[in-house]
Formats: sequence, structure tokens, C-alpha cells
Amino acid sequence: MERAGMQEYFGQVRAFFAPVNRTTETGMVFDPAAAFDLNNPPAPWVSLGLVRNFKRIAKSTVEAVRTGPAGIAQVQFRKLVDARVSLDFCEWGKLQMAVAASSQHMNVLESDGTQPRASGGTAKSGQPVLAGSSATQILMDPSALGNYSVGELVVVDVDYAAGITNLGTGITGGVTESSAQLDCDAVRRVSYNVGCVAAVTANGLQLDAPLLGGAPANGARVQKVVAFVDREGASFFQEWSALFALEEVSGGRVYFHYPRLQAAAPAEETVATLANGLNTTMLHAEFAAMAAKDANDGESVVSYRSYVPASKTPAY
Repeated sequence: MERAGMQEYFGQVRAFFAPVNRTTETGMVFDPAAAFDLNNPPAPWVSLGLVRNFKRIAKSTVEAVRTGPAGIAQVQFRKLVDARVSLDFCEWGKLQMAVAASSQHMNVLESDGTQPRASGGTAKSGQPVLAGSSATQILMDPSALGNYSVGELVVVDVDYAAGITNLGTGITGGVTESSAQLDCDAVRRVSYNVGCVAAVTANGLQLDAPLLGGAPANGARVQKVVAFVDREGASFFQEWSALFALEEVSGGRVYFHYPRLQAAAPAEETVATLANGLNTTMLHAEFAAMAAKDANDGESVVSYRSYVPASKTPAY
């Protein structure tokens, strides 16, 4: 056994996110005993690429029960459990923008040009999705396929109807206000069932990756997405499970797993210099860790740190 194997050298930090069940407030479990391919993560984990300036902040406090004239500590207990994470996403995309935003993240639907609005105007009517569609193959009336091209983004979800409170099939993208006046496209404006058209077939659209919310629900429609937008000040809080992996150089791997993270700061950008005269703008994000129950003993925890040592590494 070589003790040198215990001196770990790590490269960049890679981020993976998965949806939280907003009804039960249950996060996604990550088991460090299971294989995790950083280049092909198991569903429902989604790679959000490399992150910079990754920082874990522990704000938990410990108090002691003291007795006697000298106030000697007898027992310690946790008075406050609080954990934060901050980072910069190197890549821009729908999910990166969404988890870094402090409120709803919206799809800007292709407009019919009649009523311009800051989060996207009145949209062109959606096309019905036919039965038998899957998370990657969207079946449609062949007469409508001429309106779609490879490389375009589309959203696939149901019409809004009165009484719907959690918006989005499979993943909640927003919650309705009791006084809100919403149109039929309200669900698709916040849905995470967004994909890029990889091919237009004889009977539908082939997507480049499965829809995050799964196969389209009955009554779903397809609309083009031309941009993404998030808004500061709205009422919805993003909540996701997160896994951060340190790329191994010397053989071992470290994971930081947060079953439930909520956005804890307004949307912000960070500028970094890549070379002389060349800058990049990154999405800055800060999160607060929410409580989760560990199924092994029922303990309430906010995060896990796992170390998977390289082969033939001593235990200590």
C-alpha cells in the first residue's frame, strides 16, 4: 500500500442537478457506492458542465451545556444547522440559468407579433402531440412538420387549465397565484420539457435528448422556444438536488451531495478574463441547503461529502 495515494490532486469541478419532488419535498438520492459516469450521468441527473469559484460555506453552530461554578462544558449540541454553496457556471443554458435564478425561469415562445411583453408576447398556437410519443420522439400531424427545422428548440407540455397550481409536467417550473390571469400557454412558458430538434422525420420530431419531465402527457402541445428569460422579484423559489464532483487526477474522487438546494441570492453574473482582451461572462449562483432525511437512521441532514479512494489506497 502506498500512502502517496492518499495525497489527492483534483482538477476541475463538475456540476450535476436533478429535480426535487416539490409535493413531498424529497430530493434525489446519490449513492456513492453506485458507479457514476461523469460523461454520461444516470437519469435523472443532468450535467451542467464545469463550474468555477466553487465554495462550500458551513454556518452551523455548536453550543455546550455547562454546569458547576466554573461553567465546565458537559455536553455539546447543534444550535443551528446552515450550509451554503456558491459557484459560477461556465456555460449558459436553460437549466444553468434556471437554477442560478432566484425565481421563475421562463421559455420565450415564438410570438405571433400581436402583443409584445417582457417575458414573451402572445404565442403562436401550439401543435397537438399525438398518442405514442416518447420523451425523445414527438409524434405530430405530418402537415405541421414543415414549420420545424433541425436545431430549433421546442417545448412540449399541456395547456393551462383553471385549478392547476403546480405548472409543468414531471418537474414544477412555477406555482400559480390565486389572482393570476393566465393564458393557455402558461404551463409551457415555465415547463422544463424543452429539447432541441435533432431530426424532422416523416411523422414527428426527434429530439437530441430526452425531455426532463418524461414522455408528453395527454393533451400536450408543441411550441417553438426562441429564448429563455428569468425575472428578479417573482415569488417562486428554484429547488434542485445537486452533486458536485471533483475530477480526479491522482485516482480518487470526491463528491459533494446536496439533496435539496434552493436559490438564495438574486441572479448575477461574473466576468472572468480568459486571455488578454478576451473575457467570459459566467452565471453566478448561491444556494441554501434544505433539510433531508437519511433513510439509514432517520437523521436530518443538509449535505454529504463522499470520498471514493483509488485502488490500493490505505484506509488511513
